[in-house]
Amino acid sequence: MHFQAEKGGFKGFFKNFYFFIGAFYKCSKITSTIVEGVLDMKLTKAEWQIMNALWQDNPATARELMERLPSRINWAYTTIKTMLNRLVDKKVVSEQKNGNTSFYKPLVSQRKARSSAFKSLLDQAFNGATGPLVHFLVEEEKLSKKQRQEILEILQEKNKN
Repeated sequence: MHFQAEKGGFKGFFKNFYFFIGAFYKCSKITSTIVEGVLDMKLTKAEWQIMNALWQDNPATARELMERLPSRINWAYTTIKTMLNRLVDKKVVSEQKNGNTSFYKPLVSQRKARSSAFKSLLDQAFNGATGPLVHFLVEEEKLSKKQRQEILEILQEKNKN
């Protein structure tokens, strides 16, 4: 598994990472806080694809979402409608009808969905502890010296506050 950061590189990722987990790791001491207001929702990989397309611009129709999906995803219109109906049932997406056309809008921000997914990963893979996660990222992902330095700077900045 290779770690790939979005815009802002690893420094941007770790700033967001630090915000989401609200914790710090110093030597072997772990102190963490519960992230307030994180939804307890589970999205499938396919639902994440739909949600990412919906977060780009909304409200959107199923056909608009179909066009926004990555080219490697070749789902039928009916498949997309089925997934949208499931997302509506999960109360993650709202549906507004205008004649025969349905317009979909996310009810959950991308940030909250990511936070929930991250908390779930943290709980399942690292027993809720942030220290082992940071250790894993540093050791297993073969971070460059520059990336490790960025992590250190973020942690030092947070320890000052």
